[in-house]
Amino acid sequence: MIKAWGDPRGKGWLLWPYGDLDRMTAALNIYDICRSWQATTIESQGEWIEKNPLAWDEIISPLMARRLEDGKSESWL
Repeated sequence: MIKAWGDPRGKGWLLWPYGDLDRMTAALNIYDICRSWQATTIESQGEWIEKNPLAWDEIISPLMARRLEDGKSESWL
């Protein structure tokens, strides 16, 4: 946690409101998943999906579906 959020006693996370650290960690994990997908080539997407089925089902696929429903073809991230 120190690596991600800094010294807990300095300007870090020790005095954050209860639950903020968990929410921020979850947001960072989702960001990392999206960046990983974005860096995946079209040829490697099937392999990425096999290695990350939960990330595909819960994050990437719904984001892509929502973008298509909105009728927007540009980048969804």
